[in-house]
Amino acid sequence: MICRRVWTILRGEDTLNTTTRSLILWGGLGVRLGGPSTASTKEAANAAGHFDPTSCSQMADNLNIVGDRLAKIADTESDPVHFDLFSRSAFNRYYYSAFLTVRTALRNIGCEPKKPTHKNVRDALTGEVRKRLKRELRKGQLTAAEASRIRYVATTVVADLELLLHSAYDVRCVADYRPEQRVDGTGSPGGAKLADCTISLASGWRRRAELHTGAIQNAYDRLGLI
Repeated sequence: MICRRVWTILRGEDTLNTTTRSLILWGGLGVRLGGPSTASTKEAANAAGHFDPTSCSQMADNLNIVGDRLAKIADTESDPVHFDLFSRSAFNRYYYSAFLTVRTALRNIGCEPKKPTHKNVRDALTGEVRKRLKRELRKGQLTAAEASRIRYVATTVVADLELLLHSAYDVRCVADYRPEQRVDGTGSPGGAKLADCTISLASGWRRRAELHTGAIQNAYDRLGLI
């Protein structure tokens, strides 16, 4: 069974800390952590004893580490079934790492939706986040250069981030709910591909989310909104 296979591998991985092991066992086998309030997340955190399960940012960091580890394990698999399952779990972890990065940013600027579902988080970007920026632009109190920067964030950055989350979510749904659509790339290191998305592209979702949310938070800070 895949669970036995994971445990066999992890026993020999002395470089993994307890937190990462716990998240792979609880989160890397298709167990989706919709947010840090889920029971499975708390159980993993309590077992690990190394991080606060209420911290979206820290959870995002750990999930990205887990995604990298699962992708590396997949590369060592000659069995196409194991390769497929480990790769799917990596895509899943990479998505949630990016999702929680965005959710953390929304919380920091006071725009996190009361129910932070996947769609609500995306809608908050093109809704409340953008509206507040455009409201400041309409006041006409910014220099031309400042207004240009804020306008770029309100339009391009917000749109790119929403598209990133949406496309990553679509890939994650294929990974979780479409087992008939297999992961391509067995035997090719780093060559896993699902729904026209490579594992290397997915591994960068978190970093791209950080850059976009960083620009948004910086704009809010410059405008005195946070």
